[in-house]
Amino acid sequence: KWNDDDKENLYKGIEKYGIDPSSWKKIIEEFCPGRDVLFIRIKASRLIGSQGLNRYHGWIGTKAEVEAEYERNKAIGLAT
Repeated sequence: KWNDDDKENLYKGIEKYGIDPSSWKKIIEEFCPGRDVLFIRIKASRLIGSQGLNRYHGWIGTKAEVEAEYERNKAIGLAT
């Protein structure tokens, strides 16, 4: 089951490796052992508030920047 420590570790992984298909395995190895790529991709998508992560490929952000993107994407969703 996903918990707060897992979430914090994913934030750390995004800050170090970014959001990119080539990053998921690195994030798993260093920060989220035992998880699979699909699980991490889905959780990253939820953290950033966007189903499609294509526009974020190569994007690296701190926890605060990820949370800001989530709020930005949420506002877009509420406005449409």
